[in-house]
Amino acid sequence: MELTQILKFLQIIKKRQIETGKIVSREVKRECELEKIDRGLQFLIYKENEDFCCESGIIMKEDDRLIITETGEEILQNIGSKDKINQIIIENCILKSKFSNKIIPGLSQFHKNKENKIWYEMKLVTKLFDSTEIVTLLHDVGLFKKDTENEIIKLNTKFSQNEVITRLWKISQKQLEANLRKSEEIKKKIGSIAERIVVDLEK
Repeated sequence: MELTQILKFLQIIKKRQIETGKIVSREVKRECELEKIDRGLQFLIYKENEDFCCESGIIMKEDDRLIITETGEEILQNIGSKDKINQIIIENCILKSKFSNKIIPGLSQFHKNKENKIWYEMKLVTKLFDSTEIVTLLHDVGLFKKDTENEIIKLNTKFSQNEVITRLWKISQKQLEANLRKSEEIKKKIGSIAERIVVDLEK
């Protein structure tokens, strides 16, 4: 799951909308298959991209139809600015939306130092998330920054004051750990908290 692939997938969807006036998922899938023939290993994986775009609120799926959301349109309007796209995806897709439930539990286990910098050990960070692809995406969009000298991953300070992040860190980590013994239980609990945060922000 890479940002370039996600953007290409979104552009294909928009192309179908412009050419036909509607977006049918099977037609988008067929075009992704054509990309496979043309580009070999660089082809788009349809299901992976569709799942992410639906979970992150970039598109919606109704039966066999795909609909580009306001967030998806905003990304397309800023297609020439990687920084702006990164900001849109981090603030609207990664820290909010259904996809955030895969991110917030992992972020909650990061450390916070005296300077309020949020970080985690580089060698262990992939264990906090469901897949290495998620960690790759978080690097790709600039939410994570590598500090190779200290062998840590830092949360981009640009987003440390994001409302979701600040509300998350108000939750007592010691209290959660005292109430929940198993790591999976901790993830589920914080995931539920994350959902409530996102719902509150959307009101």
